[in-house]
Amino acid sequence: MGDVDGEELETVRAVLAEVQLGQFFTRVRDDLQVTRLSHFEFVQLEDLERIGLGKPASRRLLEAVRKRRTAAWMKGLVSRILPSTTSSSQGKHRASTAPEDSHTLGLTCLIPEQASQSVPGSILDVLNRQVVSAESIGSFKRRLDSFMDGDERWM
Repeated sequence: MGDVDGEELETVRAVLAEVQLGQFFTRVRDDLQVTRLSHFEFVQLEDLERIGLGKPASRRLLEAVRKRRTAAWMKGLVSRILPSTTSSSQGKHRASTAPEDSHTLGLTCLIPEQASQSVPGSILDVLNRQVVSAESIGSFKRRLDSFMDGDERWM
């Protein structure tokens, strides 16, 4: 297990502790070979019952994992949308070579003007904002998914 990132393993431990199941960490890690939250995608209720968790505890754990992964996904999305000058060496390099103008760090809408006629206005409003709340991103994702499901050109 030398390849496993310690931070990801600690996240699994933290989620187990969060739902008061910390004592099952070694069984989850060794028996189910779960070393990161993404591994829980392949864990079934029966697997958790096999290592000694009851059905309510199993459901509670899987729900906590789902919430944590959703929060991590949203955080990652926000970090990709909003520029960060300190998160990576590439970001530091980019910030040091860019002019001091604050507008250069803002988001640029990449949708051509003619394409904006076919996209609902509320989606463009969200895209044009420089600071977008997590709630707006979730709303945007749902609207975009429903828009894309209705239009076969996007598939």
